[in-house]
Amino acid sequence: MIYQNNTFFGREDELSVLEKCYASNGFQFITITGRDGIGKTALLREFCKGKKAILFSAIKSDAVNNLKALSRAVSKSLYKEVRDLVTFKSMDSALEFIHRLAEKGREVVVIDNYDDLVSSIEGLPELIKTYLSHIFPKRNIMLILTGSEQFMDSQTFGMDPVSIHLENLSFSEMRDSFRTFQDYDLVTLYAMTGGDPNVLRHVDPDRSIRDNIDSLCLSSDGIMFDLPLRRMMSHLRSPEAYCSLLTAISGGLTPMKDIVSRTSMGSSAACSTYLSNLVDIGIVEKEVPFHERNSRKGLYRISDIPTAFWTRFIQGNQSLIEFRGDEDLYGKIVEKGLEQHMQQVFREICVMFIKENPSLLDIDPGNIGRWWGQGDSGNEFIDIVVESNDRMTTLFCDCRFR
Repeated sequence: MIYQNNTFFGREDELSVLEKCYASNGFQFITITGRDGIGKTALLREFCKGKKAILFSAIKSDAVNNLKALSRAVSKSLYKEVRDLVTFKSMDSALEFIHRLAEKGREVVVIDNYDDLVSSIEGLPELIKTYLSHIFPKRNIMLILTGSEQFMDSQTFGMDPVSIHLENLSFSEMRDSFRTFQDYDLVTLYAMTGGDPNVLRHVDPDRSIRDNIDSLCLSSDGIMFDLPLRRMMSHLRSPEAYCSLLTAISGGLTPMKDIVSRTSMGSSAACSTYLSNLVDIGIVEKEVPFHERNSRKGLYRISDIPTAFWTRFIQGNQSLIEFRGDEDLYGKIVEKGLEQHMQQVFREICVMFIKENPSLLDIDPGNIGRWWGQGDSGNEFIDIVVESNDRMTTLFCDCRFR
């Protein structure tokens, strides 16, 4: 049986923003963006607890089915029943109905997956813009739209929304939700999940980290078995080319010449095209030494932690996992390389700590990066370089995970 924890994780800052908007009088317009599975719907469920709210999640279908779904959502809000007690034949009639509802008091209206709704209803962006500009501001409505960041950035609403963008949970947010684990285990957990809420809800706090890795990663039924691949391929084609590139840079910061030699693409130009696509969707990052602009010194790394874990430990071992018997796959696949992977992730945790606790270091952090190059004793590497916002102080950090 696959474990699932329905506890809401973190998001205190985002909930605070929503609560402030709710407490304000008059019309409020909020957009929430983030990739699929990042927790947009969960955040709204948590926020709307105990509030009068219309919670509508658009579906990948046509206008007829989406209007039926919206009618049911409004019916449930009004009558606590999922029945067609309210029926809308058009989006205009639905928005007008919501406008009239708000005459009686504060009304929270959530349209989840707004991009899917726009795809199904012709002329919806112009209609929404009209209501935002001329009709809803006269009412006590809190309108919340969710969707991908790229889609929301392409929309013209006629007014500036309060924008919330969701990323994976930070290490401190994750730690606060798993108090039963010791520090070493928490770093291990973050090195596997990267704070991904969709993975964390399958972590069983009553089992050891080793057992959780075994069930989530080393089983064909585990969520991590192919989740990073499915997410990547929802944006890209040619999985074999991208997986080959990820394998080439799975060990950490990697120069282009090594990437070319480890793949069958044959040239840096061919690799660059694929790498640029991975950078665009947030899986890979290209870094240059701190305060240098020479991109020829750039090194590539997998910046998405769950993808880095999957590439290092799961991708090349999927056959072993699918046909596993009673053998100890954790010992065979994960144990040997885990410390090196955790060292790389620990550096990211240290960067988060600096950003979240600047007063402890007596510095107002501005630019943060790392540096490598020729020093007095040969090749040198500095894990973290922090420059203060006034550029008067520079902090050099050496990160060691033991």
